Amino acid sequence: VIPYWAMSAATLVTLGADQIIMFDTAQIGPLDMQLDHPVTEKRISALDYSESVASVVGQVRESAERFFDKINDQSSRKINSESAMNIAYESAVKLFLPLMSKLDPVDLNRCSRLLSVAEEYGYEYLLNYSLKTKLKKPYLASFIIKKLIYGFPSHSFGIYRGKALDKLGLNVVEESKYSYSPKIWSEVKNDIKADVDSVTSRKIIKLLDWK
Repeated sequence: VIPYWAMSAATLVTLGADQIIMFDTAQIGPLDMQLDHPVTEKRISALDYSESVASVVGQVRESAERFFDKINDQSSRKINSESAMNIAYESAVKLFLPLMSKLDPVDLNRCSRLLSVAEEYGYEYLLNYSLKTKLKKPYLASFIIKKLIYGFPSHSFGIYRGKALDKLGLNVVEESKYSYSPKIWSEVKNDIKADVDSVTSRKIIKLLDWK
């Protein structure tokens, strides 16, 4: 049962439930695994690090294409295409080499393995629990877990009930259809009001306009 939000590890746990009961205010978060930044030691998404490689590779390719066009124009196409492309890629690589040298292959491998762990666990949870009664469940489980890991812009992105149900295909049930929802909601409200001194509680009370 999710009254508010379930981020990362909590999202992974919900995938192992027979049903995911979400309140109107509930949201789950992406499964982009978190780790300590190798320099600043702040928590970052594994995708932030791994996707930086793809970004640099893309910039190298774009720069090489621009260099290639420039070489052809300045030489009036007197340099053959193969030689021009070799020169262009060598120039592009040299341009981005200082940036590429800062990417530690050990850290990149660590990010890759973390994402693989989330993918494997999430797939198995979905297959054996939340989607066990669904048709084409292997295909659906693969789609959902890849979307949860790679398909959202940031770790803090909120996936609300409608998107979890319609866009992802999770086995979501509205809390109004769950017999114990009034009791759960009452307990949640009491717990939050009892902890009114916390910043999170004050934000929730303000958000829901509780008196």
